[in-house]
Amino acid sequence: MLTLQSKLIFMKIGLAFSGGGARGIAHIGVIKAFEEAGIKPDIVSGTSAGAIIGSMVCRGKSADEMLSFVEKSVGFRALSFSNPWRGMASLASFEKLLSDFLEIKTFEELNLPFYLAAANLESGDIEIINSGVLAKAVMASSAVPLAFRPIDLNGKIYTDGGVLMNLPTQPIRDKVDFLIGINVRPKLPISKEKVRNIMGIAERTFDLSLQSNMQPSRKLCDFIIEPEGITNYHIFQFLKWKEIYELGYESGKKAVNGLQKHL
Repeated sequence: MLTLQSKLIFMKIGLAFSGGGARGIAHIGVIKAFEEAGIKPDIVSGTSAGAIIGSMVCRGKSADEMLSFVEKSVGFRALSFSNPWRGMASLASFEKLLSDFLEIKTFEELNLPFYLAAANLESGDIEIINSGVLAKAVMASSAVPLAFRPIDLNGKIYTDGGVLMNLPTQPIRDKVDFLIGINVRPKLPISKEKVRNIMGIAERTFDLSLQSNMQPSRKLCDFIIEPEGITNYHIFQFLKWKEIYELGYESGKKAVNGLQKHL
């Protein structure tokens, strides 16, 4: 019986990481499971939190290195922003941490091709960025509306790419043979308790608004991973990073088994 690695060796593999705030830490768990199975992407795309993780994957960072970065970022409170109603926060300190971690300045210096989605607030269009300054472009993709200040990049104003394309499969679909989507904002029912306050209602409304733009993207995937239980964590719950990582890891291990049967 052929191993999963043997089945994938002659295929060009793409990974598309969705946005999802703190839930994006689950992407790291999936990557850890993929590392253990010997699954390596050739091209990566990402939006928001998925853009952050995608940049790290394309730089060649291991899952363990990524997790250490998250722990450090939470420790420095660069990822511990939890109350958007106090006013828009700056992503400048997190941009510096990410840039230092990646140790490069541009897309062109990455180990793998990387595409991210950011929403142009002026034109109202989604833009796919895959060249130029890296860390600021990642911030442009990650600036959650009303929580973080929009990002000025090359004279344009951007906000979170998830507003228009939360699972960016379209930019890389025709560049790969097999496309795996990792979605940490699945459409799942939640309990009444989670929508009894303004934060819960706002988050749920934003979640539902993303579903319409993700449906076409999901259909382009050859295989999709949606971590079970991920909706138990809200998008600013970064202090739960260990639990969220474990959810991703368990989902990644199940996905490896599923891929073995699928291919």
